[in-house]
Amino acid sequence: MHYGACDSPKDEYARRVAYLIDEQGKVKEAHPKVDPKAYPREQLATL
Repeated sequence: MHYGACDSPKDEYARRVAYLIDEQGKVKEAHPKVDPKAYPREQLATL
């Protein structure tokens, strides 16, 4: 499955993206730009 973090295997870096996936393996939410330091805390606050 392609999640859009890179456009090509030759990309030097991946974009900071995140997806929330439910128990059945379906994408519930897509976050196209995240701060890797703040994102985990932000998502835990929504649970």
